[in-house]
This record gives sequence, C-alpha cells and structure tokens, in this order.
Amino acid sequence: MRSGAGNRERFYAAEQAVFAHYRVEARHRFVRVPASGVRLRLVEIGDGAPILLLHGFSRGAAHWAPLITRLTDRRLIAIDMPGHGASDSVN
Repeated sequence: MRSGAGNRERFYAAEQAVFAHYRVEARHRFVRVPASGVRLRLVEIGDGAPILLLHGFSRGAAHWAPLITRLTDRRLIAIDMPGHGASDSVN
C-alpha cells in the first residue's frame, strides 16, 4: 500500500466494507519481524484454536472474508504479507 494518510484511510474503509458485507468483526494489530524490522499487520477474528491464513499475490486479509464466515469456531489470523494490505514493504 502506498504511504499517506489518505491512502490508508481509503484502504481501511474498503476493507471494512468487505468485512461488513460478510458480517465479520475483525480486529487488527501490528507485529515487527526482528530480523528485518518489517512491520506486518495481523487481522484476527474469533476465538478458539488458531488457523493462520496466508494470502497469495496481490491480496490482503479481506480476501478471506467468505471463508471466515464458515469457520466460526476458530480463531483466524490473517497476515497482510510484506508489501500488501497495511504491512510494510520489503526494501
């Protein structure tokens, strides 16, 4: 995602619209990868045994919204891979 407050706001608004469409209540947080210093965003949904969701090329956490609605008994952790969604890019 390109830097800038306006781009971030549009990104989050679009993502929130997708989650709202599927009635998904997501929370997010950032973690830093110690070896590289890259900051990754994690989107978490639900409780229970965790499942890690890794998206493919040019995707983000909202890509998983249709699947998320079917795994209601799990804690889902979707990572915005480096350079995607709200995660830092790798330099």
